[in-house]
Amino acid sequence: MTRTLASLVKALRLPSRAEWQEVKITEITEDSRLIKPGSLFVAIRGYVDDGHRYIDEAIARGATAVITEQDTSCSVPCIRVIDARVALARLSAIFFGNPTQGLFTVGVTGTNGKTTVCHLIAHLLDKEKTTLISTVANEDRGLRAVTTPSSSLIQQIAHEAVSKERKNLVIEVSSAALVLHRVDRVDFDAAVFTNLTHDHLDFHEDRESYLSAKLLLFRGLKPEACAIVNADDPVAERVLAANTGQAVTYAIHSDADLRAIDIHYKLRETTFTLRSDDEAVSTKLCLSGEHNLYNALAATAVVMSKGVSLGAIVERLGSAHNVEGRYQFFRAQNG
Repeated sequence: MTRTLASLVKALRLPSRAEWQEVKITEITEDSRLIKPGSLFVAIRGYVDDGHRYIDEAIARGATAVITEQDTSCSVPCIRVIDARVALARLSAIFFGNPTQGLFTVGVTGTNGKTTVCHLIAHLLDKEKTTLISTVANEDRGLRAVTTPSSSLIQQIAHEAVSKERKNLVIEVSSAALVLHRVDRVDFDAAVFTNLTHDHLDFHEDRESYLSAKLLLFRGLKPEACAIVNADDPVAERVLAANTGQAVTYAIHSDADLRAIDIHYKLRETTFTLRSDDEAVSTKLCLSGEHNLYNALAATAVVMSKGVSLGAIVERLGSAHNVEGRYQFFRAQNG
């Protein structure tokens, strides 16, 4: 895939130059170690290091242009922007042809349950037609300790999903990713809020800042998109108030659009009745614990928002299993 530097600069609504029409860009990256001839290098100020320190290295490796937040003198076109993270997200989406617009794209955020909800959604939608971007899936891609990758990699994965004729994209969205603009320009069709607890305060100053970060996902939804919100969580009303799309609530203990009733928890399974409007269907989940019931409700609400019937969802729920490494049972050698 190739774009001209002029077309990309135009997407940033910045003045271009005639000669940039001849500068060919074959990839976009913020990692100087991944630079190849034809790359556009985006210099980002990080919390530990500063990408501006690696501009010369990027050029030496073959970068044909640089995006920077400071005045820089270099031998290739250098475009200054106010926020390089915002620019990276916009450029990546344009470069790959806005691929998330061609997929049913779901973002899942919250303190707990994100990974399991993502995997349950993929299971209910059909894994063969769904691409996952989540903690476990990212490890399979060689990305250790990363919940939500960079905006450039998200757009690349989405482009690959479209190329493979996948229909769905499910993204685990961390609060840090929202603050750092990693999911900017992702065209979400549904967004899930699982819960909020006292966690990740190493990155956020306090709980209010943490919540504000989560709300960014819902403030950016298009009008026809659907927010899926856990009505049992104390901050549910804050999420619903921030939401700019449609909304569906789910709950176990509160009134909600989708509820679980007649619940029986067992060691290896949970039986319950799903109630939505005037419809009620009994089902079994091969996952134990209230937390997994919440996860199943969130995933069910997402798939219902796509127009799948409750009956069809229930058929697939019964074959859902734990994410690898999450509360799995193992038989000891001696029984």
